[in-house]
Amino acid sequence: MEKKSSEKRIITAVMAALLALALVCTAPAPVQSAPGSADPSADGSSPASAYAASKHPVTDLKAYSSTFRQIKLKWRCADYSGRYTIYRILKSGSLKKIGTCRKRAYTVHGLTPGRTYRFKVKSDKLSKAVSKKVITVKTAKIRRITTSSGKRWDIRIQAGQRLYRYDTIQGACSHGKYAYMALYNRNAERIKIAKVDLSKMKVVKVSGAITGHCHANTLTYNTRTRLLAAVCGKKDKKRVFFISARTLKKTGSRVFSIPDSFVHTDYKGVGGLAYNPQKNRYILKIYGPTNRIVRYTRDFRSKTYVPISKNRSYLLPQGIYSKGNYMYDLQSFQGSHKYNLITIRTIKGKFVGRVRVPTGSGKQLYELESLSCNERTGKWYICFYRANVKPSGDTHRKNYLYEIRNIW
Repeated sequence: MEKKSSEKRIITAVMAALLALALVCTAPAPVQSAPGSADPSADGSSPASAYAASKHPVTDLKAYSSTFRQIKLKWRCADYSGRYTIYRILKSGSLKKIGTCRKRAYTVHGLTPGRTYRFKVKSDKLSKAVSKKVITVKTAKIRRITTSSGKRWDIRIQAGQRLYRYDTIQGACSHGKYAYMALYNRNAERIKIAKVDLSKMKVVKVSGAITGHCHANTLTYNTRTRLLAAVCGKKDKKRVFFISARTLKKTGSRVFSIPDSFVHTDYKGVGGLAYNPQKNRYILKIYGPTNRIVRYTRDFRSKTYVPISKNRSYLLPQGIYSKGNYMYDLQSFQGSHKYNLITIRTIKGKFVGRVRVPTGSGKQLYELESLSCNERTGKWYICFYRANVKPSGDTHRKNYLYEIRNIW
């Protein structure tokens, strides 16, 4: 009997020990703050307020360089209408408060062109928890291309008499080691194309005159056919011209149609043409009171169209560029609004962002004419046109090539 009772006592003791161990393991652990973050209750806020803050996390934080010295931030935060705090992350990793707002967007001013910045956003005043996502964005920057003597590189000066009377750049594109620039003779309504070696910044070839009311508001390069394409900008001349990139001779042309349902009754003409190499499709821009972008297949059969916002009366419609899932709509200054504008949309027409491009200062302002990306090198280029009216009444026209960085 004593042996059985002692066994029962041992079993009871073991059971009690196991029960105590189980209770210890299931006890709630104390709340600890993550390294680098503060305790939610350290400032006196209640657990209820911390829970309310956790219901409103900042998500889908995005940013883009809206000018060369500004960055626009956008984010989402479901069912929350309170105040947001924006932080800039310094090189040391610490957070610097730069502003507050109630909207789900904020513009950061006073930045340096071509620099990299990192940001976070906090969703309400009570919570010390900052959004988990860190957004990194670079401000846009343009680099002036100069000659060996340090002067601005002007296509007409480099080409000399070969571009006599062809004084206004309209479109440009690049591929590999070459850039192609279309200059317009406004008196004869024809263009010439100059081929530039980008490694030496030397004009290696100039085409003959391309006739047929070709305005070439955008010059584009088809990476598959290795042909340049330029479009007539007039309303009643719906024709695309194809030019060999090697010889700069016209190889043919094609008449295209724009269905009546795609255009506004008062549309003025074609604003630009772009070939999207990733989609193997041409993009055509129609301008007028209401802008339209028509997406064509590779053989210029109209696929569909994208209606975009009304043309701003204080901006002149220029060309268009397309790459991957994006389209870049160009507009230049007019009147008292002294800036050029690049509007970025998805290939389906959804607005993404805008970048204001400087125009210079004084009376001789730079008019944005073209934007393109070299598919081999990944470098982006823009072209400017500048007119200088002398006291004598003569107009001296300049045409410059720049490299642009961090456009999107």
